[in-house]
Amino acid sequence: MPEYKLFAQRVGLVGIVNLLVSLRGLILLPILTKTLGTELYGVLTQILVTISLLLPIGLLNLNTAMIRFFAGEKDKDKIRQEFYAVFTLITLFSVLLASIFFVFSEPLAIAFFGGSSSIIFVRLLSPIKILSVSYLICILTFC
Repeated sequence: MPEYKLFAQRVGLVGIVNLLVSLRGLILLPILTKTLGTELYGVLTQILVTISLLLPIGLLNLNTAMIRFFAGEKDKDKIRQEFYAVFTLITLFSVLLASIFFVFSEPLAIAFFGGSSSIIFVRLLSPIKILSVSYLICILTFC
């Protein structure tokens, strides 16, 4: 009987956390629009969409290759070596993309993100891209 109680508690906890994560946008939206203003909030939204569009390019589609080839492998040392090789390649490519975005932040901000007031957001795109690609490849390894 205690196993069922523990299981029910864990399922309830997961349900509550999912509910709070779902309400995050509802709570965060008024705070962001109040502090940033509508124009900068639009720029922030464009930056977040740009990051989500650049993720597949930054991953070089190696996440699906990792899932495919790591599934049948039994040797943990070989999996570790291959993961580090893929992680290094993806991180270096993300650093290259991020440095391109950082160098050309002013023309990109003027052309795509509404003017020179959003240069700081485009510059922040660079480290966020590196971190998001690294985070995603680590999470996908455990899936």
